[in-house]
Amino acid sequence: MILFISDLWPPFPGGAERLAFNLARDLMRRGEEVTVLTGYAHAQQFDGPPVTIRDRIGVFDTREQGAQVITEHIAAVQPDVIISHHLYASQFTEEILASGAPFVHIVLNGQRIPEASLGVFISNWVRKFGETERTDLTIIPPAFEDCVADSHGDRVGFIKPIPHKGIDTLYAVAEQVPNRQFLVLRGEWQNLEVIRTDLPNVSFMEPVDDIRDFYREVNAVLMPSKSEDAGTVAQECALNRIPCISSNVNGLAQTNQGGVLLRADDIRGFVRSVRKLSHPGWYRSIVERQALATKRRNQDAGLDEFAARVAALRS
Repeated sequence: MILFISDLWPPFPGGAERLAFNLARDLMRRGEEVTVLTGYAHAQQFDGPPVTIRDRIGVFDTREQGAQVITEHIAAVQPDVIISHHLYASQFTEEILASGAPFVHIVLNGQRIPEASLGVFISNWVRKFGETERTDLTIIPPAFEDCVADSHGDRVGFIKPIPHKGIDTLYAVAEQVPNRQFLVLRGEWQNLEVIRTDLPNVSFMEPVDDIRDFYREVNAVLMPSKSEDAGTVAQECALNRIPCISSNVNGLAQTNQGGVLLRADDIRGFVRSVRKLSHPGWYRSIVERQALATKRRNQDAGLDEFAARVAALRS
C-alpha cells in the first residue's frame, strides 16, 4: 500500500495538487495499491485512487489534533511507502517518520526534509535551492490526456487571479488589447484574489471540477507569474495544443521551454504576443515548438524512474 498525505487534493485548482494526483494515479495504473489522506473537504474521487477526507486536519484547532488523526490513519492503513508534500510533509514529519515506512518528500519549494528516504524535486530551479542527495529525482510535473478539451474557444485564459500569478499584468494587457476577450478562472482562495469588474473584455469563471471546462473556452493562456516553482499549466497547454505565454521566472524557464518566455515585467512583450495570436503562422509555430519540447522532455521516462524508486522502497 502506498499512502499519499496531501493537505489539498483535486478539484482544488493547484499545480502541486495536480502533480500529486497525477503521480498517484500513474502508480495506480501500474498496478500499485494507492490511497490518499487529505483534509480538503471538496476532494473527489475522479478516476484516481480512493480518497479519505478528514475535515479536522484541513483546518485543525491544534497541531496535536492533526497529528493524532494522521497517526491513527497511518496505523489503520499500514502503508509500505508514504508520499507527502507541502504543508503536511513539514508539519507532520515526526508522525510520518515514526511510522517506520519509507518517506518520499515531493519538494515544491524550500528545503528537502533530510530524513526523507527520497526527495523528488519539481524543477531544476527548486532542486538548485533545496538541500539534496545525489540519488534524489527531478520530475517535471506531468500532464495527461484528461486535461485535453475536445474543442477550444477564442479567449485568452488566465488561472487564479492572485498577485504572484501576475493578475495585474493580465489587466494591463486587457486594457491595451480591447478587441481580445480574456477569461480568468477563479480559485478556492478567493480572499486573496484581485478582481476588476471595470474591464468589459475580462470575464470570470468560477472554480471548475474538470479543468477541461476551462480549456474549452480559451485558445491561449497567459501566465505572467512573478514566481513559479514549476508551472503545470504550461504542460497542459502543450497537450491542448494552445500557446502558453509566460514569464521566464524560476521553474517556468524549464516547463515552458517550447512556449513564449518573457520577463515578468515586460508588459509590451505580453501585449505583442497576445496580438500575434491572430497570426496563424505564428500561432502554429508556438504549438509545434511546445509539442517538440514535450517530446524531448519524455515525461514517461521520469515517471518510470519515479515508479521504480517507489517500488524499490516498498520492497
